[in-house]
Amino acid sequence: MQKRIKTTFLVALIITSGLWQKTNAQTNINSPYSRYGIGNTNGFTNALSSSIGGIGYAFSRNNSINLKNPASLGGIDTMSFVFDIGFYMDFLTLTSSQTSISGFSGALSHISFAFPINKNLKLGVSLVPLSDISYTSSESVSVNDSTFYRKRYDGSGGLDKAILGGSYSLSFPKDKLNIGLNIEYMFGNYYRGSSLIFFDNTDTLFHSSDTNIHRYPIDSNWFNSRDVTTFHINNFNFNFGLQYFHTFNNGDKLGIGGSYIIPASLQTDNARTLYTYTVSNGVAYTKDIVVDSSYKGKIKFPQSFGLGLSYEKPQKFFIGADAQYTKWSDFRLQTNESSDPLLNSLNVGFGMEFTPNIYGNYLSQMTYRLGLNFDNGYLAFDNDRLSSDGTRLNQYGIALGFGLPVRKSSTLINISFEYGVRGTTAENLIRENYFRIGFSLSAKDRWFFKRKYQ
Repeated sequence: MQKRIKTTFLVALIITSGLWQKTNAQTNINSPYSRYGIGNTNGFTNALSSSIGGIGYAFSRNNSINLKNPASLGGIDTMSFVFDIGFYMDFLTLTSSQTSISGFSGALSHISFAFPINKNLKLGVSLVPLSDISYTSSESVSVNDSTFYRKRYDGSGGLDKAILGGSYSLSFPKDKLNIGLNIEYMFGNYYRGSSLIFFDNTDTLFHSSDTNIHRYPIDSNWFNSRDVTTFHINNFNFNFGLQYFHTFNNGDKLGIGGSYIIPASLQTDNARTLYTYTVSNGVAYTKDIVVDSSYKGKIKFPQSFGLGLSYEKPQKFFIGADAQYTKWSDFRLQTNESSDPLLNSLNVGFGMEFTPNIYGNYLSQMTYRLGLNFDNGYLAFDNDRLSSDGTRLNQYGIALGFGLPVRKSSTLINISFEYGVRGTTAENLIRENYFRIGFSLSAKDRWFFKRKYQ
């Protein structure tokens, strides 16, 4: 039986790793705000963390992997192998002062496994998405009474992280200290483009489904232009973590944890193409290639601090709170270019879980979770432009989740349901309402135990 479980783990890891790139981008709608910074970072790591408000700095379990604090690997049993995999689905509604559209997006949220080297040292390996970019926007500008042009912006892609984590534990009579480090390899591609498209006064500004009227660029000496840049990123970053747990005489535990992600300078290989073109009968024809170059660049990635506090009665209840501060004002898309004016952000979360009776019926053995989360956001707008003095895009959410034990095993199925709001319809902005469903499977098996009898 044990051999069969091990084989299942390995097959699942190989299959899911191969499918990562295909399933990590299944979407038909995404946030228009992914145009800024490194894209949309929704903060979802796994169903367990999501259902307790995204907290994790002072959270550690022996049958699941906490990606928020590398020190949490110290909770893995000394003779166990843990495999954790999950995915999520977002149902998103974008609302402006005039209209709204809805759609969905979904992806694998993580692939992780962890194991002990000895009773003090534990290792973990994970693959997780970091950001997602998918947007299209445009605006029309008048040149004169007979001619105008449209500015069109679009982008796609995103970043992922491959993580090698380690935790070293120091145990005392009633206390335990975990020291952790994540070596994070950040990689990916993202594409950003902008176009200038000219029209004359015989064209119609908008497409109408009622009249079935389309508009096309004019055939004239007004050449349309297209500017496309592709960034390829691959570099390392580091995340340091600490966790300290004190055990009271009655077995209850008080925990405190923290994490620090150092600022990073991420090397990029860039390719830029700028060309002019005309359109005839809906077909684009390139006229001149103005720029076609490749060059090196750097993304300045900001530092981040996190702190968490928790109180736990093992196998009964857990309550905790987190705060994370990220210095997004230091972010630079390319260090030799001007960048978006991003704001420093603060994210706070609160979560709790409760297990009625691990020896009772199945409903009593289930774990019930509740979480709240608030983020003041790193984007602010004034008259549709980024501004440090503008309207800030706050985000808040509420989550509910369940931990479903699999009988006669240490496997746990985690399900989360989260509802959140980001932004506002004031100041010609867009409000995002999302409903997110998360699912993860945490499987634990004793791999380092030699049986005397078969």
